[in-house]
Amino acid sequence: MQALITQATEEINRLFGLFNQRFYNGELPLPVVNIQPNSARRNAKGWFTPGRCWQDKVSGELFYCITICPEFFGQAAETICATILHEMVHLHCHINRIRDTSRQQAYHNAEFQLMAETHGLIARRSEKNGWSDTALNREAADFVRENVRQEAINLIYGQFDQQPEDDDSEAGEELKPKKRKKKLKYICPQCKETVEGRKNIRVICGDCRLEFVDADAEGTETPELFKEESSL
Repeated sequence: MQALITQATEEINRLFGLFNQRFYNGELPLPVVNIQPNSARRNAKGWFTPGRCWQDKVSGELFYCITICPEFFGQAAETICATILHEMVHLHCHINRIRDTSRQQAYHNAEFQLMAETHGLIARRSEKNGWSDTALNREAADFVRENVRQEAINLIYGQFDQQPEDDDSEAGEELKPKKRKKKLKYICPQCKETVEGRKNIRVICGDCRLEFVDADAEGTETPELFKEESSL
């Protein structure tokens, strides 16, 4: 399974590079691609994490992160590519200081719609989440058909399917709700960017060079500035 995840990650990275050149003139920084189940965000096919929260242990370089959910790999290649482009819009807006969401990043506003439709997507509006529903426009769909490695995409979405709810109880037996691990919220004490993660994780804000702190802790002191390490 790990080999399949690695191949999926490599293909998503390759697609990011292609889309970056075609729709952003190569201007977006390369993020870390994370493949992770969406247990905490049931309807999300992926998400962008604001703040450069991944660090290369050797060079000290900090990276943004784009997460793609494997539950949706059972859908068509166009859906996976639309998800990648959707998260690239968030990355573009973040580094250009464009406020494209509100309501804890759930509601996608008119700025997101404009940026999405300028960069290969069609955006549809809903009352709950704004312009969050996106799909490839004709140019992007043609580009995907011409450039996607079909055998690699077949490998990716041929191995994952969204599973139905478990129902292995006997007749009349009440299903017990599954316990979910609570994710903690961390916040940059200066710019107030937030990320979620496990307990005791250490995350550095790439913009302020400060360590994120527990957003729910009371009386937490601001940590010292993160000292940059010179890369070779």
